[in-house]
Amino acid sequence: STAYCDDDREGAVRAFGDAAALLARAGDPFAECGNLLRLAAVLVDLGRLDEAEAVFIRANARGEAVGDAVGVRVGRGHLATVRHLQGRAEEAIAL
Repeated sequence: STAYCDDDREGAVRAFGDAAALLARAGDPFAECGNLLRLAAVLVDLGRLDEAEAVFIRANARGEAVGDAVGVRVGRGHLATVRHLQGRAEEAIAL
């Protein structure tokens, strides 16, 4: 999303959210997983940690469903970071 590059994070959230819906309808789970990871990263930047957590979980589920081991590892790492930022260090370590 060029919105993210232009420092318009709210615009990036809208763009990545729209793209996630389109990719889900198109049936491209690999692209959907990658897009969800980017959406969640922007949510983290905005401090919207609960939303980011939910999106990382969704991305990991998509990645696991299609065998995207790299995407799942990336998502788990980011999810651990979110849980740490939320003060949930034990849960972060468990990931």
